Amino acid sequence: MISSGGTAKTTSQETQEMIKLEISTHSGDVDTVEVNSYNAEEMATELNNHEIQAIAIGDNVYSRIDIKNIKPK
Repeated sequence: MISSGGTAKTTSQETQEMIKLEISTHSGDVDTVEVNSYNAEEMATELNNHEIQAIAIGDNVYSRIDIKNIKPK
């Protein structure tokens, strides 16, 4: 199952200001991703759901267990 990461989604039709997130992984990557909205509580629920294998954040897809930290920039 792939999750869309709660409200951390992007659409080309939205014109609101984008939120930058810094995502660090256990494999050592640190990415900056832009999303339309971000809700830390919803993201935590997604990350703790053991039925989910992958989470899409912005245009990136991450293994749920590889995500170490997500911080707004």
